[in-house]
Amino acid sequence: MTRPQAESEALAAQLRARGHAVIIAPLSEIVWRPVSLPDLATFQATLITSANGARALARLVPAGPVLTPVYAVGEASAAAARAEGFRVAGVAQSSVQSLGALLAHQLAPAAGPLLYLSGEEVAGNLAADLGARGFRVTRVAAYAAQAAPTLPAPARDALASGALDGILFLSPRAARIFHGIVTREGLAAALQGVTGFCLSAAIAAALRELPFRAVRVAGASTLASLLTLLEGPLDARN
Repeated sequence: MTRPQAESEALAAQLRARGHAVIIAPLSEIVWRPVSLPDLATFQATLITSANGARALARLVPAGPVLTPVYAVGEASAAAARAEGFRVAGVAQSSVQSLGALLAHQLAPAAGPLLYLSGEEVAGNLAADLGARGFRVTRVAAYAAQAAPTLPAPARDALASGALDGILFLSPRAARIFHGIVTREGLAAALQGVTGFCLSAAIAAALRELPFRAVRVAGASTLASLLTLLEGPLDARN
């Protein structure tokens, strides 16, 4: 498991329930930035693209009801927003591009600007996409994902000893961080008996120079599709 700690723990519980042994090895740590939000009442909606966006919103919003609805990418982001008490008005299933299309269908630019809570690094350019559709977007980079310098000892030992069957990757950045770590530390050869499970083709592309036994890509960019992928043969290639 290569996601940040909080997300890895939630997914690890699902994997253990399916009978998998799990080692959590976060490749990044979420660091909250010292920012403040503009008046939410001036926005017609708030946009998040990850569960961390929901947590950032909860940290930054003062006590009291949040009047603007939340639009999210992915059910995990939406679930995190609901858990924090926010009203989720729409969920795009796979990408910032699909969120842009959803917003263009459900909202009107004339109804007011949009607030976009993001990390310092983003996949795609949601603000530019929405701007091209006539929306005014205020982006607040509320958190950063600080790269891990190395693998935690349990994960490193399991990889080096050949005890790992598979590694899950849910973002291109995590794949790039992993690539750098195993290359610097001389662990790449140990991947010959390991399958990489990727949420998207873009993630798999970041791993193509590593000698995995196989790299498998989920049929859709959803956790459900990734979990289904784990039930297939470890050495299948796609």
